[in-house]
Amino acid sequence: MIKGESVFKGEVDVKHLFKQGEDSDVMAVVFSGFSTEGKPPLYNYIRTLEGFTCSTLFILDDFGCRGSYYLCKQRDFSIERSVISLINKIAEEKGIKKIISCGSSKGGYASLYYAIKYGFDAAICGSPQYYLGDYLISTKNQSMNEVAKFMSGGCFQNDKLFLNSILRDVILNSQNKPELYIHLGEGEIHYTHHVKPMIEDLKSSGREYKLDLGPYSSHAEVAKFFPEFLRKNISRKLNSPYVIFEEQAKSDIYKGASCLFQVNKDREGDLYAWYIYKDGEIIERRMYEESPETLVNFHDTGEYMVKAFVRNKHKRKTSLKSSSFQVKEAPSG
Repeated sequence: MIKGESVFKGEVDVKHLFKQGEDSDVMAVVFSGFSTEGKPPLYNYIRTLEGFTCSTLFILDDFGCRGSYYLCKQRDFSIERSVISLINKIAEEKGIKKIISCGSSKGGYASLYYAIKYGFDAAICGSPQYYLGDYLISTKNQSMNEVAKFMSGGCFQNDKLFLNSILRDVILNSQNKPELYIHLGEGEIHYTHHVKPMIEDLKSSGREYKLDLGPYSSHAEVAKFFPEFLRKNISRKLNSPYVIFEEQAKSDIYKGASCLFQVNKDREGDLYAWYIYKDGEIIERRMYEESPETLVNFHDTGEYMVKAFVRNKHKRKTSLKSSSFQVKEAPSG
């Protein structure tokens, strides 16, 4: 088990990480995409969300050889029942009033499924599949065939129809209408084969959605573009500042040098504070002021990182860490 990981004892065991936030009534639930073939399943977007004040629940999909979309084994939905029991248990214990589901690819599918079926406040997803049977049952990728067999029992036509219908049935039959935020590449096959047909079903069921198309065509690039889409929309849902670094150390620098750190100015009235870290320890705190930039002088060698805090007029805040960098001795001569 990794640090902080717990196991929920439902019909099946569900591994998860829960982090209590300052906002006691909002929780982001993060579902994972597929890990690299041959590698163990991973939690996704932990660092992406660490600067926000909502609580976060990261759920591991370690069922079967590569995952189960948090749904079923041999068409038995005990995995889904266990996952929603975990979510409901934490929500009840912590007084959570709003749940935002998040994820990309496999995790994007799960975020839509759970948000619509169980009436979450919103789903923020990246490049989700829609027709699971079409996606998983392929002679070209044996590991995906194995996922289909784990979930449905086989790779035959009736299995394809069963898998294709799972999310579609929820969209067409559920009365819940969470806010839906969908991102993917405009040139992706996922857009034409999965998201466009899903959008037609969202429309026919009276659901609104916000679609964001990125300038890419490879499904793998969702890992590059989705984190900022997720951060931006979580910020809006929390009414918190959306923060990005506009200036920071782009490479290692020499002892005695200075470097400007600057974040974006999200809204009028925002205030900015800074922590400077050296070798993992805070060495300086700069309290809130109106300027979105700060100049840091480096007098000693070591590994550094700068953390920005932004607080808006509603007293909502977001933090963001810069990339780590080394301060080295200047070359002699």
